[in-house]
Amino acid sequence: MLSLVEIKGAQAPFQPLRTVTGPPKKRLRVGYIMNGMGGHVPSPEVQESVTKTIAALQSLGHQVSEAQWPFPGERFIEDFTLIYAARAQEAKKMLPAGAEIPDSVLKGLVEPASFAMVGISGDLTEEDVEKAYGRIEECSKAYFSLFEKIDILITPVLLKPPVRIGEINGSLPISVLMQRLNHYGDYTMLQNASGGPAMSLPMHWTKTGLPVGVQFAARMGGDYELLELAFELEAARPWAARRPPLWAPTLV
Repeated sequence: MLSLVEIKGAQAPFQPLRTVTGPPKKRLRVGYIMNGMGGHVPSPEVQESVTKTIAALQSLGHQVSEAQWPFPGERFIEDFTLIYAARAQEAKKMLPAGAEIPDSVLKGLVEPASFAMVGISGDLTEEDVEKAYGRIEECSKAYFSLFEKIDILITPVLLKPPVRIGEINGSLPISVLMQRLNHYGDYTMLQNASGGPAMSLPMHWTKTGLPVGVQFAARMGGDYELLELAFELEAARPWAARRPPLWAPTLV
């Protein structure tokens, strides 16, 4: 996963992961955070997914305690969005030299939301972007400091269960799309920015049979520890046999 900030102090690349053949040998210190970085409270169904996961971890002997975001979450989201917009402008600059595409033509080649992001980024200065990168780096350092006291951090993946097809898509007006995104995704962008490892496991299902993911994150280089825990949780709460009523492989 590419990060928005350079990981400082890395002396060498991490070694390739070996095959996971069993659960973690030691019992883990697990921290959990329920509310999103923007202060949003997840839906009752999502809260239940985290609560059930905590109970499952405790039944397996892991130590679970509440944690807190170690940085101003709303500021982080603002900076992440700013950098995302700046990247849209950078993408436009990647066109071949001399290839001037009028906005009227470009608008028809990309999703409306992507085109709108290019427009938003036009008001940003290099200083704005540089400061945002600096604050993101500080947030990343604070985030990884959490793992001095815990081995694994669990949070929801999204603020609510899966939405209907089309509710979030790139054809919506940018203001509508951003509002819906801010009340749906609030947790995973931290790993996108920091480069830290994380995974989503289907630890809960809604009454209509939709999976609700729980995110498990670890320190830099903690991928194997995450996969061992996934091995253990899948054995304790199997999900491989769950299939939707309409499942493509059954039609082949």
